Amino acid sequence: MDEVTRTAIERACERLVIEYAHRTDFDLAKPVADLFTDDGVLDVSVRRIEGRAQFLAAAEARDPATRMVHVCTNVLIEAQDASNATGVCYLAAYVEHGADGPLAMAAPAMVGRYHDVFVRTDAGWRFKSRHVVPVLARGV
Repeated sequence: MDEVTRTAIERACERLVIEYAHRTDFDLAKPVADLFTDDGVLDVSVRRIEGRAQFLAAAEARDPATRMVHVCTNVLIEAQDASNATGVCYLAAYVEHGADGPLAMAAPAMVGRYHDVFVRTDAGWRFKSRHVVPVLARGV
C-alpha cells in the first residue's frame, strides 16, 4: 500500500474517533449508531451494545440529565490493508448529571483506552468494534 493511501485511511479512521466523541457528548445517538457497521459492537466494560437495534435502544434509554465529555488523545491508527484498520487511543471520560449550565466537575469517571477495529463499507469507513479498556476508574 502506498503512503498516500495509508495516510488517507488513517485520517478517515481518526476522524471516526473524533466524530464518536463529539456525537456522544452532544447526545446525537442515532448519528453515533451511523458510525458503526450494522453489526458493530461497542464494549464499554459495564455493558456491551451490539447491532443497530441495541444502539438505538441505548440512545432512547439515555438519561437526558447525563452530561458527558470524552477527551481522546494519542490516537494511533494502523491501516492493515485497503479495507481494514485497527487503532488505539487514550480516553478520559467525564460524566456528571444535572440541569443546564456548568456543573461542578469531579475527576474523570474513567481513564483508559479504546481499542478499535475499522472496516471500509459502501458508506465509507466505520467502526466494526470499539472496546474500552479501563485503567483508572472513579469509585473503584
